[in-house]
Amino acid sequence: MNAILRKEVLENKRFLEIIKIVRKVHGESHKEFYEVYDQYLKLYEGFENNDDLRIKETLHRLRVLTHDYLVPNDVCETYQMVYEYIKSIDQGYQQI
Repeated sequence: MNAILRKEVLENKRFLEIIKIVRKVHGESHKEFYEVYDQYLKLYEGFENNDDLRIKETLHRLRVLTHDYLVPNDVCETYQMVYEYIKSIDQGYQQI
């Protein structure tokens, strides 16, 4: 596992707050975001536990849920940032 990527995910506590806010703001109109949030927490736990299988499975599930991180037209920039950040984790992990 890439130590730099792991450190980035685990130390980015601000992102945990941001994704929680986006869930609250957009969850009702974008029900899939509730699961995106839950899957991100699983991804975070995968990095905490150095669990490559969990990370791979969760990233796959996130790609499916988000249609490869396709941002809906009716959301704010913060929602878009959440998808872009998770996509960057995915891309970084795929390069390992």
